[in-house]
Amino acid sequence: MYSGTFNTTIHKPDSASSFYLVGHSYGGIAITNAAYNIPNVKGLVYVAAFAPQEGQSLGDFVDHNSINFVILDEVYFTKIRYDDR
Repeated sequence: MYSGTFNTTIHKPDSASSFYLVGHSYGGIAITNAAYNIPNVKGLVYVAAFAPQEGQSLGDFVDHNSINFVILDEVYFTKIRYDDR
């Protein structure tokens, strides 16, 4: 996504265009944040995507106790564990 062009387009107050945003996987979080308080966005479509509620982040969708190959630090940066554990 070219976020600069995208944001300029959906934030035009005089635009007569309406938008439906579609997100897949992590894109669900991206469209949720992009559409916040933008009247031109008429709907969001989540295709096998994270669909966060207000105040949720990607970390809220992960069971930190059941994942042994992904490491999430205190600010939810993700690293992959490469050892054989």
